[in-house]
Amino acid sequence: MNQNRWDRTLRSGSLFWIYITFFFPVLLFLMIQRSSPGPPADDAPVSHISFRFSQPAKQGNELAKNTDSPGEERSTSSGEGKNLYLSQVLSRIERNKRYPLRELNDRIQDSVYVKLSISSTGELAHASVTAPSKYSAFNTEAVNCIRRSAPFPPFPSEMEQGSITLNLKMDFRLQ
Repeated sequence: MNQNRWDRTLRSGSLFWIYITFFFPVLLFLMIQRSSPGPPADDAPVSHISFRFSQPAKQGNELAKNTDSPGEERSTSSGEGKNLYLSQVLSRIERNKRYPLRELNDRIQDSVYVKLSISSTGELAHASVTAPSKYSAFNTEAVNCIRRSAPFPPFPSEMEQGSITLNLKMDFRLQ
């Protein structure tokens, strides 16, 4: 008699619906929680951008190298405007950077070196990868985030050159 009840239950599909209703959603939720780390918190940056001038700009005053950070230059009088401008450019690029989804899910990290030229009006003249990552999504995102960031603010009055060329190292790091 007990055997007949189990046969009827299995044939009617009741166990299938019990499984689908109660156990499957819980299992699915647990699998999703383990497999995807999710986007990083908004307050923690996913990466860092460092830069270096490809050719130092020549001005009337002498530029001195900062020994703490090899990518930054300072001067005695007009360097403040240039530093402020460069920090605006770099923060705009950082805000427009997106971590490629597949690499985020697989927890892949890497760096890309990019060269970009900005005209005195703030227009992006050129952006290209100089030292690519072995992951093409990082290379594509590095150039695309620079293009999304353009146009940049025009040069301040202290910057007399017609354009500036920057070499950026864009780190894609999970924190």
